Amino acid sequence: MVPWTKGASETGEYRNLILEAGYSQANIDAKLEKAYYDFFEGPNRVYFEVEDSLA
Repeated sequence: MVPWTKGASETGEYRNLILEAGYSQANIDAKLEKAYYDFFEGPNRVYFEVEDSLA
């Protein structure tokens, strides 16, 4: 990985370190979708809505 000379606050761009490590964007997207499902929708989720503005 080549370090950037300017950070995201200066350039407005954020690095995708996982993509730079050699993983495909499709694999990254699939992993993120699974993590979202597991945390918010799956049978072992950790997020539970109580009311409109409470969880």
